[in-house]
Amino acid sequence: MKDFFIVMFKILISNLIPRSGGTDTISWKHQHLLYFQESGKKINMVDLLFEYLCQAVRDSNFKNITTLIYPRLLSELFFQTKLVRVLRKAYSELVEEERAQKIDASFLTRMGRKEKVVKTENPLQAKYEDHFFCDGFPVISEAD
Repeated sequence: MKDFFIVMFKILISNLIPRSGGTDTISWKHQHLLYFQESGKKINMVDLLFEYLCQAVRDSNFKNITTLIYPRLLSELFFQTKLVRVLRKAYSELVEEERAQKIDASFLTRMGRKEKVVKTENPLQAKYEDHFFCDGFPVISEAD
């Protein structure tokens, strides 16, 4: 398998469509997704992510498996709908904020694809701020 497909498959199973087990075999769904990406065919990623999210909810109901699928996506949705702000006011002891590490090229060394990563002198800083809302609605500019 080409290095491109190996890296894309590992990104795919670690971020988009997680799976249990090793990385030595690729499922048909993953193979088709990689093929469509390589050939330039359009993929309905929203439908794919939503289908996987629904499957995870069904599995948690019927198989008693508790997994949190797409935590960053759900976190952003909760934040944009101001659910976090409402919960923080009502149940401050239950709301806790946790930030993940920034992704950089160091993951390539852990994958064995790169031996040495050159760090920049002035790394990018994460900027956390509220989204712009006006009367509860997001601000839309003329450029949108």
